Amino acid sequence: MARRVLLAGLMAGLVAVAGCTNVQKGSAAGGVAGGVAGAGIGHRIGSMGGGPGALVGLGLGATAGAVAAEHYYGSDDSEEMAVAHESVERLSNELQTKDVQLEEMAVALDKERSQQKALLQAYEKARGDLQTLSASTPANVEVVSDGDTVTFTILSEVLFDSGAVELTKEGKAALKRAGEAIRAEFPDSTVEVRGHTDNVPIRYSPHKSNWELSCARALAVLHYLIESQGFDPQRMTVAGCADTRPVAPNATATGRRKNRRAELVVRPEGVQLADVRVVR
Repeated sequence: MARRVLLAGLMAGLVAVAGCTNVQKGSAAGGVAGGVAGAGIGHRIGSMGGGPGALVGLGLGATAGAVAAEHYYGSDDSEEMAVAHESVERLSNELQTKDVQLEEMAVALDKERSQQKALLQAYEKARGDLQTLSASTPANVEVVSDGDTVTFTILSEVLFDSGAVELTKEGKAALKRAGEAIRAEFPDSTVEVRGHTDNVPIRYSPHKSNWELSCARALAVLHYLIESQGFDPQRMTVAGCADTRPVAPNATATGRRKNRRAELVVRPEGVQLADVRVVR
């Protein structure tokens, strides 16, 4: 853009010099010189997103050249000189305004870069914390973060015997390790316990439906965390989801196994979480 403006200014200057007044000759010559200076302005502004610096320089140089010609050679048109003086003042003011805008843009850009750097540092720290958290949980616990929550998932086969709602020894050990990790990393968090089942209807169970089974298992987990792990009841909620939130197709045995699970959904307060998934 600046190069095209300079070429145009040169051509205009060469054409204008022949047969013109001293003021007009000075304007043409000044336009070329101003275009060169304006190219530097254009480069500076262009690095911030664009700006017609060369064009500004061309106009400023033309009017400044007219003033110079009048000073050295005397004007043959006083009205023309008055217009030239006004143009110089106007363009000078415009240039000052653009300088102020450029400085404001530079300050805004520096602020944005600082914010991005801070967010990246917070993300990296949270990611490292979550990796450490996953290492402190047993292999039968899956840890997932979506940026707002951290979810600990334990399969029902680890927590309960088939069709039962009493926690197994292995299930209590898994919940104990998960509870310790939650208290250590997110002491001021709220925790929602969710129970999930597959879509196979209940046949041989005192529970009437998968809704009742999922609720009963979620309550068993909730009571264990409160009574044995010291969780604050005021920060706990419970939900039975039955088969309404599958994580895998129920068409296969593998999928149904994944859907039968309990989740501890942790919502930390004042903690920036990384969007990362850790499966162990």
